[in-house]
Amino acid sequence: GLEYAVFGLGNVQYEQYNAVGKLTDAGLEAAGATRMAALGLGDDDDDLEGDFDAWRETVLWPALEQRAGTAPMDPAEAARAALPPCCYSAEYLGVDDGAAADGGDDEGGATPLASARHYFDAVDCPIVVSRELRSPDDPGSTLHLEINVAPDIEYE
Repeated sequence: GLEYAVFGLGNVQYEQYNAVGKLTDAGLEAAGATRMAALGLGDDDDDLEGDFDAWRETVLWPALEQRAGTAPMDPAEAARAALPPCCYSAEYLGVDDGAAADGGDDEGGATPLASARHYFDAVDCPIVVSRELRSPDDPGSTLHLEINVAPDIEYE
């Protein structure tokens, strides 16, 4: 049967925090699928990427290793481990070769990203207006923000 793992994305400021992730997890279980890893819940109000990284390392990878019948290896042991034969090879093309620059390094060659984070192009821009949109009687918070994007920054 189907085995699954779900990591939900949400924000604790919302009334239905992580509702889609929870619904997906419950629906798959109700349909007879087998949960192979505990439901992960990411909170965008805090550190969504950190939540995912922690869940991936402490919940998902151990569950996958258990299913595969392998134990984690230290890096030195992993480097010595024999790999099965493979008829495929990977070639990383640089920007000059016509490949996309996503994940590229400063030398123009593409390198795989080590994390789920893609902030290598981020630029600090000041917040010039921050205004609460909800009433003081409402326990939640929704902000209107205006960000000064400098004229020399391209926005896509």
